[in-house]
Amino acid sequence: MKKEFFVQYSNESVIKSTGFEKKDFTTLDVGITIDYPTKDFLTSFVETALEFPIYCVLEELIKYDENPENLMRENNIDYSTGKTRSNWVICKIESRQQLNIVVDFIVNIVNLGLNAFVINGTNLSKSELLPLNKWNEPIDFVNVELKKIYSMIAVHEVGLTIFTKNQLINTPSRLLQYFPKNYELDVQNSDI
Repeated sequence: MKKEFFVQYSNESVIKSTGFEKKDFTTLDVGITIDYPTKDFLTSFVETALEFPIYCVLEELIKYDENPENLMRENNIDYSTGKTRSNWVICKIESRQQLNIVVDFIVNIVNLGLNAFVINGTNLSKSELLPLNKWNEPIDFVNVELKKIYSMIAVHEVGLTIFTKNQLINTPSRLLQYFPKNYELDVQNSDI
């Protein structure tokens, strides 16, 4: 049996909880458990729906079986760190190989309840993607001009929240072509 996912327009409370409630973005939710058995879902979707380079913004850099910094250097992943309330790591991803490595980090941290974002746009730099997070407030990307961002995906243990201006992925039905075919749409719980 194929693993199921659903796609819906986001509820207003989800939009407000992210600190990214901007009127020119469409916001969609994709419900699927993000773990090692489904990491191909995230990798495939990001690779086909977004264009390289993409940026991954991770609240921590955790990999249990290897030194994460060495792994990043060995695979020529351009990254920098910054501290607000958390130890943020911002990675510039330019290939599928690099994306596979960083998705491993994403799976680790979202299953620990930490935050991860995948962003693409134009003329972005790692330094402007350092988010601001304060206790009991949504994470906010205050240093970046929103007109430079095409799409931002907030990755959670239970799925994705997609903020996009991209007309190719701005409705649930348009998103479907970018999901791997070995997963099945839960039509009853989707806005299709």
